[in-house]
Formats: sequence, C-alpha cells, structure tokens
Amino acid sequence: MLLLATKVWEQRKLGTITDTYSGGTPQVSVKDYYSNNEIPFIRSSDIHKNKTELYISSKGLENSSAKLVSKGHILYALYGATSGEVDVSKIDGAINQAVLCINAHNDLNYFLMLFLSKNKDKIVRKYIQGGQGNLSASIIKKIKVFTTSKLEETKISNLVKILSDIIALYERKLKLLSQVKKYFLDSLFAEKEYPNLRFKGFTDAWEQRQLGEIGTTYSGLSGKNKSDFEKGNSIFVTFLEVLNNPVLKNIDLTNKVEIKENERQNKVKRNDILFNTSSETPEEVATSTVVDVNQDNLYLNSFCFGFRPNVQFSNYYIGYYLRSNHFRNRVFCLAQGISRYNISKKSLIKLKLSLPKLEEQDKISRIFNQIELLLTLYENKQHHLTEIKKTLLNTMFI
Repeated sequence: MLLLATKVWEQRKLGTITDTYSGGTPQVSVKDYYSNNEIPFIRSSDIHKNKTELYISSKGLENSSAKLVSKGHILYALYGATSGEVDVSKIDGAINQAVLCINAHNDLNYFLMLFLSKNKDKIVRKYIQGGQGNLSASIIKKIKVFTTSKLEETKISNLVKILSDIIALYERKLKLLSQVKKYFLDSLFAEKEYPNLRFKGFTDAWEQRQLGEIGTTYSGLSGKNKSDFEKGNSIFVTFLEVLNNPVLKNIDLTNKVEIKENERQNKVKRNDILFNTSSETPEEVATSTVVDVNQDNLYLNSFCFGFRPNVQFSNYYIGYYLRSNHFRNRVFCLAQGISRYNISKKSLIKLKLSLPKLEEQDKISRIFNQIELLLTLYENKQHHLTEIKKTLLNTMFI
C-alpha cells in the first residue's frame, strides 16, 4: 500500500553518507596489463551494461590506479559525453578515472542511485566544468541529497526495482520477438521458386511475375501549394505513413488537403501499394506500404507513387514480402544519388515478385499479423509501465 509521506526527509551532503573513490587506466604501451577475460574494465560508457568490451589483467590492476568495484556499487560518470550518467554496477570489475564509485553507508545504494538519476540534469547544469563537460569527485560529494528512514528507502527501492525488472522483461520480449520476425522474413519468402520454410501441405513452386505485369502505377498529388493543406474535406497519406507501416491499417484524418471540384488527382484505394520515390539513405528508398483501409477521398503525398494491382494479394503477405531482404536487396541496387537517393519507377516495376497461391499467402499473413499484434501489445505495456515509473520517481523524490 502507498501512503502519503508524513516524516520530513533529511538533507545531507553525499560525501557524509557514502564512501567514494575513482579509478585509473593502465599504461596502453604495456600489453600484458590487458587481458581477454580476466577483470572487466568499466569505463563511463559501460556503467549501464552487464558486460564490457575491455578487460585488464591482475598485473595491470596492480600497476595502475584502477580500482575494483563490486556489483551493486553506484557508478557515476564524471566527464566526457556520458557526464552525469549513473547506475548501480551490474558486474564486479575495475573502473577508470572517468568513473566515480559511490557506496552508501546504509547499503541502500539503489535508493541513492535513483535520487542521483532523477536529478541528473539539474546536477550537470549546476556543476558542469570544462569544454567537455567535466565533473569531479569533490563536486559530487558536496551534492545535497534527501534521505529518509531505512525502512522507507527500502520500500521505495523495492517498488522501483519491481517496475524496472518488469520493464526490462518487456524489452527482452520485444527483442526476441523482433528476432523471430526477422527469421520469418528471411525464411518464409522465396527469392525464386521455393522458400526455405513452408507450411505443411504446400509444395508448388511460387510464380515469378514482374511488378509491372500485374498492375499499373499512378502519381501522388501534383500542383499543390502550402495553402491547399490543413483544410478541405479530403485526406492524404503522408511520407512517414508509407515509411513506417508495412500494412497501412489506420489513416491520420488530420492530414487534410483541399481538392477542388473537377480537379484531376489520383485517389488511393484499398489494396493499393504505395512507394516512396526518394530517401536520405539507399536502404529506405522505395519503401512501401499496402493500404488496408476503406477511406473516401484519400490521396497520396507528392513524394510517393501508387501501384494498383490487377490481381488479388493477401495484404500482409505482399506488405512484408516487399520489406523482406529478398526484395529489398534488389531495390537497394537500383538506388541512385549522393546526398539523397532516388529510384526509377520504370526500373522498380521490372523487378519480379515471388507469388504463392492465395491460400499460402493467407497463412504467411496470419504469422506476421500475430507478430505485429504482440509487438504492439508489448510496446504499449512497456510504455505504460515506464510512465508509471516516471510518475513514481517524480512523486517519491524531492
């Protein structure tokens, strides 16, 4: 149960309630001061990690000012790009001179780390020194922190730990599910006649058809200026909606455009495929989305073009096929430009698609539909829990 606090928190200097020390770096010229797997060497960029890329030897530790830290000690980045970053150490290791180790006298390092983390920006703005953003151990020890009873600090720490662990669990779920999605993108789609992975009962070769043989292209909005937008009774699909959605299931109805009576513009219909024509990177050029909404008076932004199939597709199949490595690797070769990359519409529609029968397309579609639903669910839960944690930290700390 959460109750409103009744006891006044005490304000004390950090140095009076902790032990602190920083580390050092062995001589780079002495090769046997470093090792492959002996003592993890924690630098300021490593304080949030549970492993390090660099290790030092026992000899390197002995012959330098590097200091050992234990799992659970507070690590505070003193200077450099990560100045002000703070976390409890997730491993036993040694620290260099850019890291300050802080160990609370009451063993409640996690509570103290939460306070420092919440006030990171305030501390950096007030005490930053030097062109690179340097702090010092003496400055950090003078920081005034608020403390309460050990019981209350323990309860706050445990509550935030539980939330952090659940958030981390959803992060792992999202990472693993993204790996599953990538595996299916690589395995369920065929580069030629046969994919690497198939559903039971399907053995037929996949049909190879040029994009231009199974539909026609049309252009996006033309002849429009700034005054035609943000008003009117028509909607247009934005560049980002094309870029961010393999299958476009929801349209932002606030993206309005005025289409005058008898004005000749191409409408977007359900099952159309929309491609962007240029991008800042060759990897994103000709990224596509499949329209899966029924929306009257829907048009397309001028930086994209549409493709209207004359054959039936499963929308999720074609949406993810066009984003698979099998197809994207061929698109990548067609990108042209230096600072911004473009693609020829004529070249794109000459590319061949691998098309199984509609029943097999539907089965593949269901796989990706379920993955997307789970990804959205986990992302929403992670976001909700993160907001709860943020609110608690803002409420529980002065």
